[in-house]
Amino acid sequence: MNPDRSVNSGVGARSGAPPLLVWWVIWLGLLAGFLQVWQFGRRVTPQATTPAGEAAVALVGLGFLLLSAAIRWLLLPRMARARVAFIFFIVGQALAEAGGYFGVFLGGSLRDWLVAGGILGLLQFLPRFARRFFVAPAAAFRP
Repeated sequence: MNPDRSVNSGVGARSGAPPLLVWWVIWLGLLAGFLQVWQFGRRVTPQATTPAGEAAVALVGLGFLLLSAAIRWLLLPRMARARVAFIFFIVGQALAEAGGYFGVFLGGSLRDWLVAGGILGLLQFLPRFARRFFVAPAAAFRP
């Protein structure tokens, strides 16, 4: 393999950002950890709450999920530096996880919806978008 064309030899590697493999490991670890918590957390029967309490929990969880989606689809595509994008990558995943954890532990009758939102929130952060920080831009075609 040519060392000049490796995945970690682009702009992101020179800026001090973590290698692309670290992005993938963190994403996979957070997703797997959330799925394990959900697997064991769903064995606990949800406590009976008032409809107003369930609505408040659902709104807070949904707020976390929407903020996570805004980070992924509005902020991350505009990031020019891999180091800053990595920070928002972690924050966005943490918000998606928080929305899902509200569902696991406090969701009541809306538990499954919030957990599904948390899983989808984590899946949207699949780090395929981060490759652009690590691959040198191709030379412009000039006929």
